[in-house]
Amino acid sequence: MTVELVPVDERMLERLIVVAVTEAAADDVVPPLDDAGGWNENRLVWLRQYHRDCRAGLDGPAGQATFAVLDDGHVVGSVRLALTADPRELETGMWLARSARGRGIGAEALSAVAEIARSRADAVVLWLTEDQEDARRELERVGADLGRPDADGILRATLRVAS
Repeated sequence: MTVELVPVDERMLERLIVVAVTEAAADDVVPPLDDAGGWNENRLVWLRQYHRDCRAGLDGPAGQATFAVLDDGHVVGSVRLALTADPRELETGMWLARSARGRGIGAEALSAVAEIARSRADAVVLWLTEDQEDARRELERVGADLGRPDADGILRATLRVAS
Protein backbone atom coordinates (compact mmCIF):
# COMPACT_ATOMS: atom_id res chain seq x y z
CA MET A 1 0.00 0.00 0.00
CA THR A 2 1.37 3.37 -1.06
CA VAL A 3 -0.92 6.25 -0.14
CA GLU A 4 -0.45 9.72 -1.58
CA LEU A 5 -2.47 12.91 -1.78
CA VAL A 6 -2.82 14.65 -5.14
CA PRO A 7 -4.44 18.06 -5.75
CA VAL A 8 -7.79 17.76 -7.53
CA ASP A 9 -7.38 19.13 -11.05
CA GLU A 10 -10.09 18.61 -13.69
CA ARG A 11 -8.86 15.17 -14.77
CA MET A 12 -8.54 13.98 -11.17
CA LEU A 13 -11.98 15.40 -10.38
CA GLU A 14 -13.64 13.17 -12.95
CA ARG A 15 -11.80 10.11 -11.60
CA LEU A 16 -12.86 11.10 -8.09
CA ILE A 17 -16.50 11.42 -9.08
CA VAL A 18 -16.55 7.94 -10.63
CA VAL A 19 -15.23 6.47 -7.37
CA ALA A 20 -17.63 8.53 -5.26
CA VAL A 21 -20.70 7.45 -7.23
CA THR A 22 -19.73 3.78 -7.48
CA GLU A 23 -18.12 3.22 -4.09
CA ALA A 24 -19.48 5.71 -1.55
CA ALA A 25 -22.83 6.83 -0.27
CA ALA A 26 -23.74 10.32 -1.37
CA ASP A 27 -24.27 11.34 2.27
CA ASP A 28 -20.63 10.37 3.02
CA VAL A 29 -19.34 12.70 0.30
CA VAL A 30 -21.78 15.58 -0.20
CA PRO A 31 -24.05 17.45 2.20
CA PRO A 32 -27.80 16.97 1.83
CA LEU A 33 -28.98 19.43 -0.79
CA ASP A 34 -32.58 18.44 -1.43
CA ASP A 35 -35.16 15.82 -0.57
CA ALA A 36 -34.15 13.47 -3.40
CA GLY A 37 -31.36 11.80 -1.42
CA GLY A 38 -28.70 9.54 -2.87
CA TRP A 39 -26.61 10.49 -5.86
CA ASN A 40 -28.43 12.96 -8.10
CA GLU A 41 -27.60 15.77 -10.49
CA ASN A 42 -27.68 18.47 -7.78
CA ARG A 43 -25.10 16.63 -5.70
CA LEU A 44 -22.83 16.00 -8.69
CA VAL A 45 -22.97 19.66 -9.70
CA TRP A 46 -22.21 20.66 -6.10
CA LEU A 47 -19.29 18.22 -5.86
CA ARG A 48 -17.68 19.46 -9.06
CA GLN A 49 -18.08 23.11 -8.05
CA TYR A 50 -16.78 22.46 -4.54
CA HIS A 51 -13.52 20.95 -5.79
CA ARG A 52 -13.13 23.66 -8.42
CA ASP A 53 -13.65 26.37 -5.76
CA CYS A 54 -10.98 24.77 -3.58
CA ARG A 55 -8.28 24.69 -6.29
CA ALA A 56 -6.87 28.04 -5.20
CA GLY A 57 -5.96 26.40 -1.88
CA LEU A 58 -5.97 27.71 1.66
CA ASP A 59 -5.08 31.22 0.53
CA GLY A 60 -7.86 31.31 -2.06
CA PRO A 61 -11.39 32.63 -1.59
CA ALA A 62 -12.75 29.29 -0.32
CA GLY A 63 -9.99 28.96 2.30
CA GLN A 64 -9.79 25.25 1.51
CA ALA A 65 -7.70 22.78 -0.45
CA THR A 66 -8.82 19.34 -1.61
CA PHE A 67 -6.79 16.29 -2.51
CA ALA A 68 -7.59 12.95 -4.05
CA VAL A 69 -6.43 10.01 -1.94
CA LEU A 70 -4.54 7.52 -4.09
CA ASP A 71 -3.61 4.00 -3.06
CA ASP A 72 -0.99 2.53 -5.37
CA GLY A 73 -2.09 5.07 -7.99
CA HIS A 74 -5.82 4.28 -7.72
CA VAL A 75 -8.24 6.97 -6.55
CA VAL A 76 -9.88 5.76 -3.35
CA GLY A 77 -11.27 8.96 -1.79
CA SER A 78 -10.75 12.59 -0.97
CA VAL A 79 -9.40 14.66 1.90
CA ARG A 80 -9.64 18.39 2.51
CA LEU A 81 -7.93 21.05 4.58
CA ALA A 82 -9.76 24.22 5.58
CA LEU A 83 -8.96 27.35 7.51
CA THR A 84 -10.68 27.78 10.88
CA ALA A 85 -11.27 30.75 13.16
CA ASP A 86 -8.12 29.71 15.04
CA PRO A 87 -5.08 30.47 12.84
CA ARG A 88 -3.14 27.69 14.60
CA GLU A 89 -5.61 25.02 13.51
CA LEU A 90 -6.77 23.64 10.20
CA GLU A 91 -9.82 21.44 9.79
CA THR A 92 -9.83 18.26 7.76
CA GLY A 93 -12.43 15.82 6.54
CA MET A 94 -12.24 12.71 4.44
CA TRP A 95 -14.27 10.11 2.65
CA LEU A 96 -13.03 6.78 1.35
CA ALA A 97 -14.40 4.25 -1.11
CA ARG A 98 -15.97 1.22 0.55
CA SER A 99 -13.20 -1.00 -0.86
CA ALA A 100 -10.53 1.19 0.79
CA ARG A 101 -11.99 1.18 4.29
CA GLY A 102 -10.48 -0.81 7.14
CA ARG A 103 -7.09 -1.21 5.44
CA GLY A 104 -5.14 1.62 7.11
CA ILE A 105 -5.52 3.96 4.15
CA GLY A 106 -7.38 6.49 6.29
CA ALA A 107 -4.52 6.64 8.79
CA GLU A 108 -1.98 7.05 5.99
CA ALA A 109 -4.05 9.82 4.40
CA LEU A 110 -4.39 11.59 7.77
CA SER A 111 -0.63 11.42 8.26
CA ALA A 112 -0.11 12.87 4.78
CA VAL A 113 -2.58 15.72 5.34
CA ALA A 114 -0.96 16.42 8.73
CA GLU A 115 2.39 16.76 6.98
CA ILE A 116 0.89 19.27 4.53
CA ALA A 117 -0.66 21.20 7.44
CA ARG A 118 2.58 21.28 9.46
CA SER A 119 3.90 24.37 7.66
CA ARG A 120 0.80 26.40 8.59
CA ALA A 121 -0.68 25.07 11.78
CA ASP A 122 -0.04 23.41 15.11
CA ALA A 123 -3.00 21.04 14.84
CA VAL A 124 -5.53 19.55 12.48
CA VAL A 125 -9.05 19.01 13.79
CA LEU A 126 -11.89 16.94 12.48
CA TRP A 127 -15.38 16.06 13.56
CA LEU A 128 -16.97 12.65 13.64
CA THR A 129 -19.83 10.87 15.29
CA GLU A 130 -19.21 8.48 18.15
CA ASP A 131 -20.58 5.58 16.07
CA GLN A 132 -17.83 5.93 13.42
CA GLU A 133 -15.73 3.13 14.89
CA ASP A 134 -13.40 2.71 11.89
CA ALA A 135 -12.64 6.44 11.80
CA ARG A 136 -11.97 6.46 15.54
CA ARG A 137 -9.50 3.59 15.19
CA GLU A 138 -7.68 5.34 12.34
CA LEU A 139 -7.48 8.55 14.36
CA GLU A 140 -6.11 6.73 17.39
CA ARG A 141 -3.61 5.01 15.12
CA VAL A 142 -2.10 8.36 14.10
CA GLY A 143 -2.12 9.73 17.66
CA ALA A 144 -5.14 12.02 17.52
CA ASP A 145 -6.70 13.16 20.77
CA LEU A 146 -10.37 12.20 20.74
CA GLY A 147 -12.56 14.45 22.79
CA ARG A 148 -15.73 13.40 24.53
CA PRO A 149 -18.93 13.30 22.49
CA ASP A 150 -21.27 16.23 22.87
CA ALA A 151 -25.02 15.82 23.48
CA ASP A 152 -25.51 15.00 19.76
CA GLY A 153 -22.77 12.33 19.76
CA ILE A 154 -20.25 14.52 17.88
CA LEU A 155 -16.56 14.17 18.78
CA ARG A 156 -13.78 16.64 18.06
CA ALA A 157 -10.52 14.92 17.21
CA THR A 158 -7.28 16.87 17.36
CA LEU A 159 -4.09 15.76 15.67
CA ARG A 160 -1.02 17.75 16.74
CA VAL A 161 1.23 18.51 13.79
CA ALA A 162 3.71 21.06 15.17
CA SER A 163 7.27 19.80 15.22
